[in-house]
Amino acid sequence: MNSKKEKKIKKIYEQYSPSEKIEKILDVRKKLKEFGLDSFEEPMNIFKDVCKDYISNNIEFTSSIKFPGTQRVMECMLKNSKKYEITVILKYNPNI
Repeated sequence: MNSKKEKKIKKIYEQYSPSEKIEKILDVRKKLKEFGLDSFEEPMNIFKDVCKDYISNNIEFTSSIKFPGTQRVMECMLKNSKKYEITVILKYNPNI
């Protein structure tokens, strides 16, 4: 019989390998270049530093990076666990 106080089994999720992280980040940088956002030095340097820490030191990043003058914000969710998709979303924000 099953009791109400059964232990829940924790799921163990795989981690992204450095090569998988590099592949995703290169794809994102390629798309940013297609949109012409690679010319914005300060936000792109922030993104490069975040990506470097994410790939080499496994430091997760969940925040946004503003692109002044374009009314755009890049929302990043760089997680190590495969439970979450590596996502970078470019959003319109008229207040920037």
